[in-house]
Amino acid sequence: MEKGSESANQALPRCFLYAAKIGMEQKLAMVDSLILATALIHHAELWTQDADFSAIDAVRYFKKGQ
Repeated sequence: MEKGSESANQALPRCFLYAAKIGMEQKLAMVDSLILATALIHHAELWTQDADFSAIDAVRYFKKGQ
């Protein structure tokens, strides 16, 4: 087994657990919490027009039609 794939296999369950925690805290659907968790883990800026993210400070939300 390659070293890189081993760390990816270990990181995936942590991402799922982090997403579950975020989903509960932010009242997000699991898919939305996975998107947010992935962005936060990778220090990426999440831009969206999905209103489910509108109240989350770490997300750049733009209302549709703006």
